[in-house]
Formats: sequence, C-alpha cells, structure tokens
Amino acid sequence: MLKLKSLALALAMLVSFVSWAEQAKPVEPVDMTAQPSMSVQEMEVSIDINSADAKQLSQLSNIGLKKAQKIIEYRTLHGQFTSIDELQKVKGIGKAIVEKNRLRMVAAQ
Repeated sequence: MLKLKSLALALAMLVSFVSWAEQAKPVEPVDMTAQPSMSVQEMEVSIDINSADAKQLSQLSNIGLKKAQKIIEYRTLHGQFTSIDELQKVKGIGKAIVEKNRLRMVAAQ
C-alpha cells in the first residue's frame, strides 16, 4: 500500500512539473502593427517614381506597362512628384495601389 501511495505521489509531482514547465515557456508577443510580409527581392528594390522608366515602374504591384506609361506622362506634364501619395492623381492609380507599393517607392527630388 505504501508503494502505491509513493507511486501516486511521484506521478502527481511529475504531472505538476510538466504543467509548470509548459507554463514557463516564453511566449513571443504578436505585433499587431506588422506590415504584410514581402519577399527579400521586393524589400531591396526602391523605385524612384520621378526617374524610373516604364519597365521599372511596371515591377510594382498592380502596375502594368499601360499604367507605368500614364505615370510617366503625368510626370512629364506636371513635373516631378512631391510625394508618393501624389501618384493617386494619375488615372488608374488609387489609394490601394499606392499603399501596396509604398515601401518599394521613393519620390526623390
């Protein structure tokens, strides 16, 4: 009987230890402000919207050669972009496209 009680006590201690050990594991905090993940290639490429040609501009998400050409036409008529947000003035370029590409663009003066 004493052997059975000792075994039960040892088992209870083991379960308690395992439970405690699970709770003691560090938990990584979740960053709720994190940006959508981008590939390494996307993060390395910064496209200057004031000097890029149509081929370079078409590398941006949702920007094909037609929209790229419209960006160049707008830039030619109105001068350099003073900000990335100004791209929204180009027909066919909305806020969603600007936001999706914001980290990949610069408007160098």
